[in-house]
Amino acid sequence: MNYIFSGTEPIAELCLQEILYSGAIHCIPTGIVSSADNLRLFEPYVKVSKLLLSKTSKSEFQLFDLINKVSPDFLISVQHPWIFSSSILNMVSSRAFNIHNAKLPDYRGHNTINNEILNDDRIHVSTLHQMAETVDMGKLIKTEEIDILLHDTAYSLWQRSVPSCVELFRWFVVESNYLHADQYAKPIQGLGRYYRKDQINVDKHVPSGSDINILCRYARAFCFPPHEPAYLLCGKTKVHLTPIPIDDSAITEGYL
Repeated sequence: MNYIFSGTEPIAELCLQEILYSGAIHCIPTGIVSSADNLRLFEPYVKVSKLLLSKTSKSEFQLFDLINKVSPDFLISVQHPWIFSSSILNMVSSRAFNIHNAKLPDYRGHNTINNEILNDDRIHVSTLHQMAETVDMGKLIKTEEIDILLHDTAYSLWQRSVPSCVELFRWFVVESNYLHADQYAKPIQGLGRYYRKDQINVDKHVPSGSDINILCRYARAFCFPPHEPAYLLCGKTKVHLTPIPIDDSAITEGYL
């Protein structure tokens, strides 16, 4: 197996740990582009080409060099902070895949879980897809679904969704289903919606006159410590909305 893993943040780290701790040594990446901590996990594997992933600079020329050196069969991205250029996609003959923790094309872009709760969705979808020049498009390969619970916050939903992303990685890489990607690929229908990264700072402002249900939804949608929660404006003063944790046993016993 000859591939490049590119990405950082918790989900990427868990995917890399899945390789090491599951004993799937045959799935060691040929090249890794990630954080210093993740690269250290693979220090014993001297034949693995390692590239430190910068959050402040794309450093695409370094990635060009890595692809030329490794000649990967495919590239897989997990929480990669930068959009891959068409040059990168062409270098791997469009065999670039991404794990996007939301339904496509409905939730392209950033802060998707916040918006799922804000939109009162009932199902969360994690998506493995083939990358294309248009962000978060390309063909669908496989999805995993979980219910969005009535008391879920953005943080609790994210926590429960992480195993779905790791499962997609395990299925694709560890179980070698990358070999059959073309067989599973299905075109994405429509363009959906793209959520800009900075839009969340505007969306946290709760509209004046909102009823109690909308207030509760905003409180849950933007509860993701340590980030700022949703807020009401009283003059120039922000009044933050923070949901009170609910005892799951109360829901199980039918009290809520």
